[in-house]
Amino acid sequence: MSFTFIGGSNGVDDALESKVSSLSRQLNALIGQIEGGSAQARNDVEAADLFSRLGALNCETASQALRKASLKATTLLSRASAGGFHLALLMSRQIPWVTQSGDEGVLPRHAHDWLAGALSYLASDKSDAEVLTPLLELITKHLVHPSTASRPEYTRHVVSPNLGKLPGLLAARLERGQRNELPLLLNTVADEIEVRANTYRSVASRLHASASAHIADPSAQIRLAAIRLLGQLHLTGAVGERGAGKESSSAHLWSATIKAAIGSARSAFQDCTTTFVRRHVTPQAQLTIQGTPLERLHLAINLLPALLSLPTQRAVPVPLARLFGLAHDMLSVIRPKATVEADVNASEAASLVQVRLLALQLLVISLETACLIGQDAVARFASQALEDAVTLLEDKAEPAAVRAAAAEVLAVQVSLDPSSRLVLRASRACLAALVPQQLFSQQATRPPQKRSRARYESDAVASGSQVPSPSVDPHLSRSCLAALPHLFPHLCTSLTPQHFDLAHTAAQLVIALGPPAVPCLARLVECCPAGSPLLGLMVPKLSEAARWSGNAEVQRVLREVLMPRLPPVLAGRQDDRGDEGEDEATRDWGIDPETGRETTAKTGPVYGGEVTTREALEAVGLTQPCQEVTVEETVVEVQHPSGDTLAAPEPTVIPVPPASSTSAPTGPRHSSPAAMLSPEPTKPLLRPTTPKIGSPRAVSASNATLGAAAAASPEAKEVFAAPAPPARPAAQPQNALAEDSDDEELPEIDLRSDDDEDDE
Repeated sequence: MSFTFIGGSNGVDDALESKVSSLSRQLNALIGQIEGGSAQARNDVEAADLFSRLGALNCETASQALRKASLKATTLLSRASAGGFHLALLMSRQIPWVTQSGDEGVLPRHAHDWLAGALSYLASDKSDAEVLTPLLELITKHLVHPSTASRPEYTRHVVSPNLGKLPGLLAARLERGQRNELPLLLNTVADEIEVRANTYRSVASRLHASASAHIADPSAQIRLAAIRLLGQLHLTGAVGERGAGKESSSAHLWSATIKAAIGSARSAFQDCTTTFVRRHVTPQAQLTIQGTPLERLHLAINLLPALLSLPTQRAVPVPLARLFGLAHDMLSVIRPKATVEADVNASEAASLVQVRLLALQLLVISLETACLIGQDAVARFASQALEDAVTLLEDKAEPAAVRAAAAEVLAVQVSLDPSSRLVLRASRACLAALVPQQLFSQQATRPPQKRSRARYESDAVASGSQVPSPSVDPHLSRSCLAALPHLFPHLCTSLTPQHFDLAHTAAQLVIALGPPAVPCLARLVECCPAGSPLLGLMVPKLSEAARWSGNAEVQRVLREVLMPRLPPVLAGRQDDRGDEGEDEATRDWGIDPETGRETTAKTGPVYGGEVTTREALEAVGLTQPCQEVTVEETVVEVQHPSGDTLAAPEPTVIPVPPASSTSAPTGPRHSSPAAMLSPEPTKPLLRPTTPKIGSPRAVSASNATLGAAAAASPEAKEVFAAPAPPARPAAQPQNALAEDSDDEELPEIDLRSDDDEDDE
């Protein structure tokens, strides 16, 4: 009778063998399911887990199970079975190249057979997308991946003999491929060209023809894949021009591709407007795009942004002159009078809106490309492009879609000259597109006696709490709001009164538009300099924004506008006080020991988030609020006949805190100080003393006589230095004024003019 120790080596080997046997049985069952093609997604996860666990075990039984699985994959792969390629792909992902003992793994032993079977399938006429997907991933990601260059022995026996066959097989497969295979083949070839472009140089012309044939495919997936391959083919050219010549260089191939796309777009545009444009056309290279002229124009214009947005590994030339020239020609075409071909002219005029939309789309991508190239390109072409866009935006006869596309051109971040007329024109056009025409028509029809004198264009916008916008197109409104933040910093320079006025108009209009313009308002506040009068203009208006809606976005912008520019004084106060502030805030709670009254309703000073009105006004750049001056203080400061100035009494009236509607300096930067300090720009500070014609109340002669007598009386000091007068006594005859006595008080004097009473 033999015994074995529980912790001995025999017990460990038995447990390991039983574990490997269990994993092998599970693997055999999964291989059978993969071969049948059932429940592939679930089987992939389980098979990957089993391969990882068997590859981590350092025993002969696990290695034998993996060898059996690899032989099964080779057998299935030779039959061109989808399960065989899928099983080989799973093993290549999970099994390491070298085992823990240092021996060669399963993949290097069978990689030659797997690669030969995959290339044989590509050379055949068989077509199956389920086979092609794992096959191409197995070849490009594992068998001939560039990372295999670190293994010289594997590269010499497996990669080098077969790598030269792959480009020709892929090009032939692409030429005769089915539609369901085209996206996969096009993307695979594009990925391979990025990795090893020199290998595909011999088949570059064949690939170019195949990609050009599919750039007009109705399927968006095939079309985008073909455009991507077309944009990568320039990498097959030589890096320099010395070795292969100028025509075969990478830069020349890229330039030829872009020029061919531009030529196709120009040809399609001229076919769209045969009765509009009559000029001699020079023959130029074009891409093969099928369809009607308008369809070809759509595809060619959409091809250019896709090609220009592709990242390139090397610097390539971009024909900006041709791009901007094509866009300018498409925008400058107009409909002439109807000729003999009246039907053709009418059909082409119907497509004129689409032509202009495509031209504006081309302008956007051209301006973005010019910004990437440098300021020299922007200085050459941006002025004319923006001029065309502003002209379309100003034309109210154009459709709203065309004007919205023109506003999108103005939203491109192009450096502009603040003193140029283009900035003023673009700003006026955006503001005019945002304000409906009914607003100005309603103000023009108001009675003349009720219409207030307007000094600025912004007075029309600030007259209402919110601008009604039922007649403004939503797309046009969004585009103009996106363009305003780019133009607003140039207006804030206040180079001219027009800049100042347009800046105020833009600020008030965006505030009046309400919650839809909140993102634009946040960007305008970021562009507004600190201490600018525009901040003082925005603060009173934004105090009413809380009533618009309970939207969290509105509240966030309010905090961004009102709080960021305040100095961090409160936090410093709280830090300096320490715990004493909390003790002072809570020590009055309870019962007062002296009076016995309850003091629970009293709270101490609160520190943390409160800001006084004076601090807020100083932070945003507003002027200090003026204290109210009473009639008594005004009269006391009258010069005495002796030459002495009467001392003013101690003010007893508590100054009223400034309201949220306190206005900021509203005059232009170059105006007079009186206009800068005027609280209301439409009325002067110094009013005439003569009453208005047709005043409802005439000046009383008794009041005038009383005012003169009071000013000349030596007892004026005693009379006017007295406290506030009591109620007015009963009416007395005029000769009673000469019989003044100590027992009688003078009646209250009304020194206000009729203009002030009318204003009240």
